[in-house]
Amino acid sequence: MPSIGDTKTLFGRTYVYVNPNQALGPGTWLLSDNDSSGNTETPTISNIPIYGQATVAAISQPIKRGMLIYLNDADEAVAGSSLSLGTAKIVGVATEAANVGQVTQFTQNSVIDLFNCADITDEGATTLEVGSIYYLSANNPGYWTTIPDRTSVDAVILPCGTAVNDNYMAIDIDPISFDSGVYA
Repeated sequence: MPSIGDTKTLFGRTYVYVNPNQALGPGTWLLSDNDSSGNTETPTISNIPIYGQATVAAISQPIKRGMLIYLNDADEAVAGSSLSLGTAKIVGVATEAANVGQVTQFTQNSVIDLFNCADITDEGATTLEVGSIYYLSANNPGYWTTIPDRTSVDAVILPCGTAVNDNYMAIDIDPISFDSGVYA
């Protein structure tokens, strides 16, 4: 039986074994997209895979590390919101803070330390709810929430990750689903 944090590579994709909560049942393998070097350490900022970078748009607020972002028509980073399909096309999670006009990098489908979760979740708790699915917020641009907006007519219910421990989020963003018209 695998141990939490074990990795394996199948068909060029790397997976990590997680079990966010023993009460929820057995663990599972999640796609990590980390390198396949056999590194089983908890990911840090130095080994989080970077999927892209973009300048923070003038219309956006400053981006905090861990915020969910989308790219506007000019390929600039903007804090996402579930209030419309256009602002919910999340490309990733910011791996560093950036002000308007600065460049931020983003990642997806990996595990990231959200040491500042009180600053980027609607709930404002200092730790994540282990085992909970987190969604894109409708209340605060770029934030995560455990309670998606189910009342607004145009709101998009977009799961973006699962808390695997008090400060680590297993990011699971599938931007391709928007292109096919399939979204929660």
